[in-house]
Amino acid sequence: MGKSSFKSWLFTLACLTLTGLAGLFFWMGGPASQMPSPQPTVSAWSYASFYQSQTDLNSNSAELTTQPAVTPLPTARPVITTPTSKPKTQAVAPVVAPNTSITPVLTSDWDKAQAISNEYARMLSSNEIAGPAIIEKQPTKAAPDVAYNLSIGAGKYSPIGAPTINLATFAHFLQVKNSPAYLEAATMYQNCLKLSCDPAVALAFFNHESSMGTMGAAVGHKSFGNIRCTAGWSCDYSGGGGGFKIYTTWTEGLIDWANLLEVYASKFKLNTLEQIIPVYAPAEDNNSPVTYINTVKSLVDQYRAYRP
Repeated sequence: MGKSSFKSWLFTLACLTLTGLAGLFFWMGGPASQMPSPQPTVSAWSYASFYQSQTDLNSNSAELTTQPAVTPLPTARPVITTPTSKPKTQAVAPVVAPNTSITPVLTSDWDKAQAISNEYARMLSSNEIAGPAIIEKQPTKAAPDVAYNLSIGAGKYSPIGAPTINLATFAHFLQVKNSPAYLEAATMYQNCLKLSCDPAVALAFFNHESSMGTMGAAVGHKSFGNIRCTAGWSCDYSGGGGGFKIYTTWTEGLIDWANLLEVYASKFKLNTLEQIIPVYAPAEDNNSPVTYINTVKSLVDQYRAYRP
């Protein structure tokens, strides 16, 4: 065999060898790095099952890589419940500022009477109420229509109110009682009208207190209502119990009594006999308020029924 023939044979053998190796390479499925690991045993392995496993693997990988990221839900905040009812608050004792006086509770009619008398004295001293000297200088009022007043005031016994008797009746009962105040009947009656007090009720108080100035301490004091002493007045303390006011005339005593009863009504809201008399004549001062009330009502009815 010549050299050229030998070279041709070698070339042909090399080509066949390379071709076989290439076919083997491609038949095995590519580089070793792409082969499954580990390989199943020859007896259990089949291409169909291998392909399916690779397809499933690729599908799972694609799903994992292409699925959008899931945003975690925000953490729920704790729910705060508001109580339906307000919490109870503890009672707090009132704070009293230093040097602040607390008005005591008046527990008896005697204390109330003293409180009213003191308030009246204060009002007089501060000119909130005109005293007797000023009242007497005021002009007189026209004669009232007592018949009309009696028709609308029947059964009423308030000291502060429209007059229900005329001057003639007022003077008549003073005279019947031999009252030392009879000489002042006209001025007493007129000043009662100035102060809007009913002369019938005023006369009944005067009768019950001193039999119209003929009995008791009123005889020397010219006291219309036996009023206890307060600051700014001449007083007689010999009888005890705080003493009684002393007046220069019966008219002055009537004005002071009417002023005091006006304070009962306007300042302390005591208007009826049932409200006034237990304080004006308290049981603590040896009075019988029930008897006093009934006596005044009976006398007022008597005066109103009289026709001069």
